Amino acid sequence: MFIESFLKIIRYGVLKIMKKMWRSDDKRPIIATANHILEEMALPSGFRTFRDASFRSLARFEKLPVSEHDRIFNELIVSAICVPLFCIERMKEYKVEEYHFWQNVGKAIPQQFQYKLMSMGLDGGNAKLMRELITLRYEEYEKFLPKIAEVHVQESADFKNFSNFARYLGAAIHSTAIGTADHIRRGDMKPGDPLVTYLIHWLMNLQHSSVDFVRKL
Repeated sequence: MFIESFLKIIRYGVLKIMKKMWRSDDKRPIIATANHILEEMALPSGFRTFRDASFRSLARFEKLPVSEHDRIFNELIVSAICVPLFCIERMKEYKVEEYHFWQNVGKAIPQQFQYKLMSMGLDGGNAKLMRELITLRYEEYEKFLPKIAEVHVQESADFKNFSNFARYLGAAIHSTAIGTADHIRRGDMKPGDPLVTYLIHWLMNLQHSSVDFVRKL
């Protein structure tokens, strides 16, 4: 455990140096940062959620065939990847001088995920479909952001006082959670479904980690 933690610190330090020395014609820091987000945050978070007993109970795993388990796993992983993408999209408000770096990282994340799947033995066609699913879901969840933000403003006095950044990410988390739950339920989600609440808490924790990483790197 100590050695693993020490190696993570070393890798993070190298990543900071690579980013500091980044030039627009050098893709290595972009790829390394994208892989870090995938390997250290998004993918482990999605896998832990998939294995969590509370999630499986809410998703009614015991009533579903294995093929549905696989489909749900894919939805969780895609949603976990969407969260840092939403965070990166709004970092221009805080890191204007690094905006192009982070925009390039955001573009690289789905592509690196595709390469990672292929390195694990998934054929190129299916790996490409997973990359395309990220884009599809991201656009889907982004589409409902204004409506969700509007509802929050109407229902919460505190939400009105949040910064544009906080309002955007709050709406993004709720949109992603609702959309993910709806896909897990195959469009048969009922009002007040506790699965949505579970997913909001999960995605909020991932969002905090993502924002903290982007701000400090």
